[in-house]
Amino acid sequence: MDINRIKQIDGKIDEMHQTLGDSPNAMVNFQAVYNDMKYLIMMALDGQKEANKLRTKIGRMKITIKKKDRVIRTIDHHNNRLGNDNRAKTTVLEKFREENKRLREALEYYADTKHYEPYCIPVGDYATDVTEDNGEIARQALDGGE
Repeated sequence: MDINRIKQIDGKIDEMHQTLGDSPNAMVNFQAVYNDMKYLIMMALDGQKEANKLRTKIGRMKITIKKKDRVIRTIDHHNNRLGNDNRAKTTVLEKFREENKRLREALEYYADTKHYEPYCIPVGDYATDVTEDNGEIARQALDGGE
């Protein structure tokens, strides 16, 4: 109910009170109705005040929600960006791991002393796995395993 309308009703009640005068029966009945109406009007006015307070709170809450929504969207954006960066870094890391594995295998081959053992009794230059290989395994590892 509009607050101005409530005030108009309150004014009408006061007019009725003055119009009835001092008749004992009218006054008793009217006084009860008058008191009830005054109580209802006061409750309505209090309700109007509470409604205004609630509207203000709701307005503030809407602003807060918008701000928090903006923060959440910003965080989501950064999370997505970080996720993309992380996936890219994971891909690079996997490539480094593969390269490291190839290079390690080549180093292990050349580090293994059995590859330096001659095929036959040494006389002058003698053939071994390493000398026969001429660094082919190392070149393949450095070229990407091709």
